[in-house]
Amino acid sequence: MAAVILLCSNVFSAAGIDPRHAVARNQEEARPFLPVGVASTDEPVESLSGKVDREQSTAFLVSPCYAIADYHGVFGKSIVTGRNYTMTIALGSGELESGFQYALKMRPVRTARIPGHGKNGLILMQLERCAGKRLGWLELWVAGTENLVGTSVGMAGYPGDRSVDKLSLQLDCRIRGRNTVNGLLKHDCASRPGASGGPIFVVRDGHIQVIATGWGSSSEIDKVLQTYSDENANLAVPLDMLRDNPEILQVIKSDIDAFGKPNPALP
Repeated sequence: MAAVILLCSNVFSAAGIDPRHAVARNQEEARPFLPVGVASTDEPVESLSGKVDREQSTAFLVSPCYAIADYHGVFGKSIVTGRNYTMTIALGSGELESGFQYALKMRPVRTARIPGHGKNGLILMQLERCAGKRLGWLELWVAGTENLVGTSVGMAGYPGDRSVDKLSLQLDCRIRGRNTVNGLLKHDCASRPGASGGPIFVVRDGHIQVIATGWGSSSEIDKVLQTYSDENANLAVPLDMLRDNPEILQVIKSDIDAFGKPNPALP
């Protein structure tokens, strides 16, 4: 897979033991997360650190034919006119050499900015083939995250410090606050570079609903931190920002409506 050169991030655990656990994609526990995949740029891009290489991050299906990815995971530090910004996303569980079921090209079609910040946060990507018709997709919660501080959440993804042979999953982290300047959520879900774009979710009525995507941290400590602090908080892009980008929500809704069948990822 591509080199991991994304945003910094931290791991928290009072016991001093990394709380993420690796789940084989053919296990029942991983089934709801088969729409979560490893996304790699098809060409080198300049990262925030200035290094030029292919980037690897996490992305996930939000409808049969579309996925959400992290802005920097797609474009790196900035957009260069005329450059190819397609990505390849590996999804599902199957017979490919990588152990995935699909390896598909996808291209950026819509950009969502972080409200009040002026920075790009999320990218809507269109897949060359609609893998979600078989794998399903993750449902989005965009009604508002203002009152979610203290809420128990989970995070899934493919961080670069671990093999992509298995999904990295944590189910017992929390939303710790919200930055008053840029609206980003502060959380203590264990994360490392490469997990950017990974879904942060809650479970409502037995269904997984994504409330935010991993974005990084303002500082990084290369060890398990036993005490959470705002100074080292991991950050996430809340999906209620999509209310300021109704064209993205309309594309997603139209794609689901055109499929005309229940979400295959639901129990």
